[in-house]
Amino acid sequence: MSIPADVADAVTAAINAAALAGTFAPWEFAAQRTYIPPRDLEEIQGLTVLVLASAEVKTMVARGKDSFLITVQSAVVKKIDLLTAENANEQIDKLIDLTQAIDDELRVTFTAAAASWQATRRAPLYDAESLLKQGIFQAVSEHDYLVVRTTP
Repeated sequence: MSIPADVADAVTAAINAAALAGTFAPWEFAAQRTYIPPRDLEEIQGLTVLVLASAEVKTMVARGKDSFLITVQSAVVKKIDLLTAENANEQIDKLIDLTQAIDDELRVTFTAAAASWQATRRAPLYDAESLLKQGIFQAVSEHDYLVVRTTP
């Protein structure tokens, strides 16, 4: 398998292991690795966590050794019913907290696929347009992992 796919699989496994251990309680979910996110977000039921390998930068470290900076996105998506001005902060804060908890878990405990965590970006914190127009919360984090491999 490709290096980006290996890292994305490892990220998915790390999120799911933490979810099974109750790290993200009260949220229950199983993250899914995909190349193609759902086209129609309105079809999403409940909480969905998606993992997508999105970029790879390869550089030479030394003769016969390359580094790969792999970017993997984790997306938290949830349809929010009956979002009102009175309950918006509470509902959105909980989902942003979940996104932060996933980011922290990947930064602190991720040790797989011979990859080391380098950075996490979340900008914007969530997709305001999707929330306002469709009532769907979406927050995407980009996680950079470094893999160094000997080349043939």
